[in-house]
Amino acid sequence: MDQKIREQKLHQQEQKLIDDQRKLITKQKQIIAEQREFMDVQGNLINKFFKILNDPSLDKETLKKVVVKTL
Repeated sequence: MDQKIREQKLHQQEQKLIDDQRKLITKQKQIIAEQREFMDVQGNLINKFFKILNDPSLDKETLKKVVVKTL
């Protein structure tokens, strides 16, 4: 009888650990998705910045102002 109760408790603990692991994995996936989104935004900003830097119509003074404001 005691053996059966121990086995049930162990099984419950295992199930709780499995559930906790699933929750952690879900959180990690959410964090990874947020990081990807942030990296996409960052990449877009960098691309826009380099487009401005490579714009041949900007003179050096205007370019300096843009760089200073951006940084």
